[in-house]
Amino acid sequence: MSEYKLSIIIPTFNLENEIDNAFNSIKNQTIGFENIEVIFVDDNSTDNTLDKSNKYSHKFSNVKVLTTDKNSGYAGKPRNIGIQNATADYILFLDGDDELLLNACEVLYDKIQFYNTDMVIAGHINVYGNGVCQHYPPLLHDNESYFENTLNPQLLNVNPAISAKLFNKFLLTKNNINFPENIPGEDLIFLLETIINSRNILTLNNFYTYYRNLDNDSVTLSLSNDYFYGLIRAYILVCDLFEKYSIKSTIQEIVLHNHLSFFTERVIKVYFSDDFEGTDLEEIFGSDLFDELSNKDIFKDNYNFKLYFERMKNGDYNNRDLLNNIYQNFDFDSEIISDLKYVKQEISKLTIKPNKINEDNAYLRIINKELYEENEKLTQELDEIKSSKLWKLKNKF
Repeated sequence: MSEYKLSIIIPTFNLENEIDNAFNSIKNQTIGFENIEVIFVDDNSTDNTLDKSNKYSHKFSNVKVLTTDKNSGYAGKPRNIGIQNATADYILFLDGDDELLLNACEVLYDKIQFYNTDMVIAGHINVYGNGVCQHYPPLLHDNESYFENTLNPQLLNVNPAISAKLFNKFLLTKNNINFPENIPGEDLIFLLETIINSRNILTLNNFYTYYRNLDNDSVTLSLSNDYFYGLIRAYILVCDLFEKYSIKSTIQEIVLHNHLSFFTERVIKVYFSDDFEGTDLEEIFGSDLFDELSNKDIFKDNYNFKLYFERMKNGDYNNRDLLNNIYQNFDFDSEIISDLKYVKQEISKLTIKPNKINEDNAYLRIINKELYEENEKLTQELDEIKSSKLWKLKNKF
């Protein structure tokens, strides 16, 4: 059994100016720093990030530092190395330029213990350089939501920000769940496979675990050819994942629509701006990779999805209306009916339990009455024996 309540895995690359804030946010956790195993995995930084991490490990016995053999370019590989070396029962991920809120670990740990879930999902806060903050709850519900039916479009569409979630390590190792390596969007694939394999999940809809620090220009600078190719690869992996686990087509369509909408907004941003001269949309949408995505069965069997891919290939990038039309045509009723059936089954179980308890109580009352009468009878017989001459004679000697 591990001496730590949870392991925090931090992939790092050239974060010498940010890593102190991330580490201090861990050290100040209300759960107690001594209850946390901190694992830095450096992706071959070229600044002083690794030196700073090593100083932490020399000072604190619960901090370890690992490195990749060469720079991988994305967080997937460092996180996988962290999972392999984590010793606690629960795992939390944190990027080296983000900061945990003071009670994040304590709340997540207490909830996953109390509800005995495979995962707890909370919200996060984006903090931009101009001081603007955006809050991202997992679901627009009150307080907490508990799911035993985890193949739910709401869950499968939660924000993939990986740091706002606490994972049961046994779930990951049992199902051999790892991050895809060398692509952006690795969080999405990892999260979906984890949700699909989970027994149960709790979402904390009014609780936020960390600040995600973003430069105002960070999104603009990232919209390159490599970025879009990476997203396309990630969506191909999502389709493969759904096929692997035989996820219902209605759920697939709802989830993939959400990600294609995100993708399309990024494309429109590039197309209508002069800030992306190095991004070649014609090359991207004329690529074999985009063809591979468009030929997935889930898209080929849906007229509107087919039309979407044809338009993108032909340079007609503003497909908001078409995506809205796809959304309007979703068969949400079947999913709602399915969820209602599940809820009714659970209510039925809860109804059965009180009935069974009442039956048991009635039976126990009968047994109790019989035992009471038997006890009265035995007490009377004992009194008669004690009053007999033989009993008095025996006690006299």
